[in-house]
Amino acid sequence: MDLSDPEKTLFHDAETGELTMNLPEAGFIASGVDFDQLETYMKRFTQIATHLGDLVTGDDQLNDARVIFDWLWKSKPHRYERGGSFKLTQVIDAQLGESDNVGNCLGLTTLYNSITQAFHIPMTAAYIDDFQGYPHVFSILYSGTAPIPIENIYSEGFDFDVHNHNARIAVWKNLHLIADIYNSRANEEDNEEHRLKRDLLLSYILASETR
Repeated sequence: MDLSDPEKTLFHDAETGELTMNLPEAGFIASGVDFDQLETYMKRFTQIATHLGDLVTGDDQLNDARVIFDWLWKSKPHRYERGGSFKLTQVIDAQLGESDNVGNCLGLTTLYNSITQAFHIPMTAAYIDDFQGYPHVFSILYSGTAPIPIENIYSEGFDFDVHNHNARIAVWKNLHLIADIYNSRANEEDNEEHRLKRDLLLSYILASETR
């Protein structure tokens, strides 16, 4: 299996089944950047986080998560696109560029979780095998007494009741999101190498859960 130099860093970090590098860095690497491009995209991500830093108080995680969610939707009201971008690089480019659309459920969830985690908001991802006829990814906020599902494909998706008490939902680690980027690349590019990378990352998670 051929790994780029950034991927070698990512896969070494992932061997324990948990990522210590931050989610946007891992997401950019999984999207196919080299080290120079990684630096550029981390600066672009920081540009978004810095702007939101003027709006996030740090006093109320639930409110801050809502502020970030609402800002993203106000900035791009047509941000969701079924079959749209899943690579975090393309999602960042769309968020900062002229495009009306930003990404699909995977792309939007990876972006939202990356931003909220940058503000130390306890956000994770969740997967359901069939939502409106398709596999689907969304966010879950763990703050307070009950988890709050956040549906990134709808402007009204904050605290999305439809996902409450659904036994088919699987809670995902950051590493699952990265594996799913590789899975999507494998499908889009018909590339077995990306499928092998996905499988290796999932094997790290499985090994960590069975220790």
